[in-house]
Amino acid sequence: MDEAAGERVDGLWARRLGCEAALLRTPGIHLLQPDTEAARAGAFLLARDGALLVRGESPVVHALVSRLGDRTSLPGQDLVCAALGARVERIVGPAFLGYRESPPQTPAGAGALRSLGLSDRAALVRLRDAVPVEEWEHSGLSLDVSGAMIAGAFEEERLLAAASFEMIFGVAAHLGVLTHPSARGLGAGSRVVAAAAQAAAARGLLLQYQTLESNRPSMRIAERLGFRLYATSLAVSLLDAKKTYDRWQGQEQ
Repeated sequence: MDEAAGERVDGLWARRLGCEAALLRTPGIHLLQPDTEAARAGAFLLARDGALLVRGESPVVHALVSRLGDRTSLPGQDLVCAALGARVERIVGPAFLGYRESPPQTPAGAGALRSLGLSDRAALVRLRDAVPVEEWEHSGLSLDVSGAMIAGAFEEERLLAAASFEMIFGVAAHLGVLTHPSARGLGAGSRVVAAAAQAAAARGLLLQYQTLESNRPSMRIAERLGFRLYATSLAVSLLDAKKTYDRWQGQEQ
């Protein structure tokens, strides 16, 4: 990314985290207070260029930071569990967070590209039903084909992959993709992400691609389309007090 695009991304994350943009370029560990009820239900960590931003309620972030020492890399899941114990409900990450300021070229691969219309809803439902619920949720796709631009790669009437985007503060497009299990490795996912990215870039949006580092097929899409690493993240969901007590009781018995 050029400097201007980098500043736009810094500004985007400063707004999302409720901090000054300069913190994203300042080495060290920075503790941030949550500004919404959703943020208070866990902890979020963002690491980039020697800076580690940790957002959450004070007891939570201090428990994490006490285990980190002066390290500014993301902690492993074992360290998070050791710091927060039975309160941990779910850990998502580490996740790759990459950006492009210009749209990628459409790569070669399987499937003919076109935007989905109302008549394609059944094909999208079949794609959804071919994967675990969690994969569908992580894709960010919706069955409301009339409400969003969804790019699809088709082999005759079969939908091999689909991608769309969600606008963030009117600045960036968060791209999401889902590929049918039988079509993975054929390039269909890269093709639909490129198509969705081109549609987003036409609106003047920065292009954001986020995926778990452990998701190698999705990481290959990021690499193939030239998304450059901006930061890595880790999200921790916490149980409420009653659920924590119930879990503790179950572990004790």
